[in-house]
Amino acid sequence: PRLVIADQPGARPSVRAGPSSRAIGAGLPPTIVVALDAARAIAAIYVVLHHVAKAHGLLHGPGLILLFGQEVVIVFFLLSGFVIFNGEHRRALHPRGYYARRVRRIYPVLIAAMVVSTLVAADNGDLAARFDWRSLGGTLAGLQDIAAIKPGVIVDPYLDNLPLWSLSYELAFYLVFPPILMLWHRHP
Repeated sequence: PRLVIADQPGARPSVRAGPSSRAIGAGLPPTIVVALDAARAIAAIYVVLHHVAKAHGLLHGPGLILLFGQEVVIVFFLLSGFVIFNGEHRRALHPRGYYARRVRRIYPVLIAAMVVSTLVAADNGDLAARFDWRSLGGTLAGLQDIAAIKPGVIVDPYLDNLPLWSLSYELAFYLVFPPILMLWHRHP
């Protein structure tokens, strides 16, 4: 595949052959990008296993190794920061397109998760008792976290779909990334 790369704003693009615009366009070697993606995949699998173990009461004995789900989510976010900076740092200098890509990436999955939560609660017969407009709106706005383990939480995730807690942190990162990046470019 061919790749068009503009190294500086206003510079004439050069054409290079390469496997990935993420790896070549932003400067990290492809092997580093692959390693970061592999580490993120391992972290994501760990978090899924953590949730499965927690749901089945297996976070004791040998299952103690899966006790650190929230901490691994933070590691995932840190690794993702490098990947996003590598792949998006030039495009994030144009926030409208950057934010549109983030919305297209996050909200379809979030809404699907909320629909599934609604269907499960309806099937369990407790949707009316558990439904909360504040939690629905707060989750859509990215204000959710788990009040049982953190002080000062605005809302719990919609219908207690606790894995949604992390999206509030992800959305906050995505919101501040372009302005911080622009400031960094102006005052390195």
